[in-house]
Amino acid sequence: MKIINDAVWNTYIELGSTAYQQGYYEMADRMLEAALEEAQRLGHKDSPLGTVFNKLAYIYYQQKNFKKAETVYRRALSMYERVLGEDDVHVSNILLNLAELYFSLRKYNQAGPLFERSIAIDRKKHGPEYKPLERRLMKLAWIYCHQGRYNEAHVLYKNAKTIKEASNPSQIQFLNKRVS
Repeated sequence: MKIINDAVWNTYIELGSTAYQQGYYEMADRMLEAALEEAQRLGHKDSPLGTVFNKLAYIYYQQKNFKKAETVYRRALSMYERVLGEDDVHVSNILLNLAELYFSLRKYNQAGPLFERSIAIDRKKHGPEYKPLERRLMKLAWIYCHQGRYNEAHVLYKNAKTIKEASNPSQIQFLNKRVS
């Protein structure tokens, strides 16, 4: 019976993801809500339920239903931290999504600490030159500038530049020759 129940739950997730990818946001919302209800009915208390929360929150974000997105991201974050630990890469992804939400709403005081935590987790897990860190560092530097923390922002900009140069050294050399 568990296999059938999990198949139903996974079907809702797949239908929701497919509907979202095809632009049927209301249908995606309904399918992911159904997956969430099914997972809760089955008593799932693990990271797959966090996946549903994350997808659902992203759909709410895309629909500009920011309050619902925030609530669902917070539930996903709480679940992932409890199940996977505070330093897991899935936690980092949720932190990033929530930080992006706050950044887009100009809630920089809320976004900053979330970017900081996400950056710290990914540096620890992937190393200091992990390419996806570049964008996060730039956004956090922008927040720091907005807050008047210019020296800290400068350090972050330099870190982002180092990542960019490490990820594409031939382009940097080409640009340096053109400027000379």
